[in-house]
Order: sequence, then C-alpha cells, then structure tokens
Amino acid sequence: EFRRVLFRSGWWDWATVCIIAMLHARGKVEVRRDVDILEGDNLVTALRNTHQHIQLTLEPQVEFAPSQLRKLKEFAEELFAKPFDANEARALGNQISEQMGTLVTEVETMLELSSNYPFLKQLKQPLEKLKKHSGKPYSHYFKSLEELEEDLADDKEKIIDPILSFMNGDRKKIYDDCTTLLTVQSDN
Repeated sequence: EFRRVLFRSGWWDWATVCIIAMLHARGKVEVRRDVDILEGDNLVTALRNTHQHIQLTLEPQVEFAPSQLRKLKEFAEELFAKPFDANEARALGNQISEQMGTLVTEVETMLELSSNYPFLKQLKQPLEKLKKHSGKPYSHYFKSLEELEEDLADDKEKIIDPILSFMNGDRKKIYDDCTTLLTVQSDN
C-alpha cells in the first residue's frame, strides 16, 4: 500500500511521492485507486492529496513481449486505418483507447440519424462491441487481442467502414436527393 511505502521508506514523504511519479512516468509502476489505474491529472491530484494516499496501491508495470506489442500495433493500424507511433505498451494502449473512444462517438452520431437513414440501425450491434472495449486500461488491449480481433475486425470492415464511407461521401447526397424526389412526387 502507498501509505506503508511512505512511512517505511524513511524518506521525506514528498521525496517518495516524487520517486513514485518518476517511476510511473518511466513505465515502471502503475498507481491504482481501488481497481482504477490513475493517469494524468487524476494521478497528480491523488499524489498531491495526502488523505488519498491510504487508498493508493502501487503495482509493477505489466511487461509485454515485443511480439505482443508488434501484433497489437499491426491490428490497431489495420482497424483504424492509421499509423500508430507508440513503441511502449502503455502509450500504444492509451492511443488505442483514445481512437476507440473517437470511433464510438462517430458511430453514435451516425446512429442518431437512423430515423432518416434506416440502414444505420445496422450499427447498433457493432457499437455495443466498440463500447465494450472503449475506455479500458492499456493492458486490456494486450490481454484481449484475440477477442478484439473477433469482435471488431469483421464489423469494422463489413459494416462500419462502408456506412461511414457512404455517409461521408457523395452517395449520401444522391440518397438525399432521391428521398426528397420520392417525398415531393409521392402523389404521382
């Protein structure tokens, strides 16, 4: 526990906090509160608040083999159709989590238009799968790579990409023009 580390170290409390922050920045330890991994502003707030120290747990950073890192990176680049520049597990996992959140938002936005475009209802099932993997800690993507491949690869290729391509392209305008023509000329 964090509090025990502070009191048993024999060091000044803030020196220990600085060492822990440095170890975290170098990817050597994870700081958790309950089951949540703390990162960024949440971590800074927790480290500054001495009353929260009792709730913090330090754990060694999970190490992943270079082959796992390479395999996940290739999967992510294929899934999101963009290069990922991260070479460390935590950075790559965080980039994937961010991209997953962006994709969830984009699909949710499209799904809201389903009253005008009935074929968008096909996005419901893939959206649930995306939400299942969105916002997870970086290690989730390494541990669940096979599940990610099963859940997302086919849906992204066969449902999400074609629909997003349609909605962001010229075919949407043609569809809108046809729908307007049918509505205006319904009496004929």
